[in-house]
Amino acid sequence: MSGDHKSIYVLNGDNDSKSGTSNPFPVTGAITPSQASTATTDSFVTVGTGSTVVLAANAARKVALIVNDSDETIYLSYGGTATLNSGIRLNASGGAIREELYTGAINAISTSGSKILTVTEI
Repeated sequence: MSGDHKSIYVLNGDNDSKSGTSNPFPVTGAITPSQASTATTDSFVTVGTGSTVVLAANAARKVALIVNDSDETIYLSYGGTATLNSGIRLNASGGAIREELYTGAINAISTSGSKILTVTEI
């Protein structure tokens, strides 16, 4: 069993601590490790002057990360038609949003069109 030892980090904000062979945490019962999601989709979307689908609704979505990789502000809409100067603003050259709760459709719009969003969905 000594060769199977794994360290556990406990992060509580004040007294972060690390377990190890010299500082074990007492454990009662069985621990069943879960497999982290490995279904990651990386893509890009070219955003037009009309509302453009960035992500379709996906009930299985855990996280979406959307980054504005263009030279122009892009606006997002959750579940509806994207319109200029409304909704969530992603500033040019790296404006980003990380969404961990919403699993519906996300749409975008830009002023001049042909602007790129990089998109990661897990």
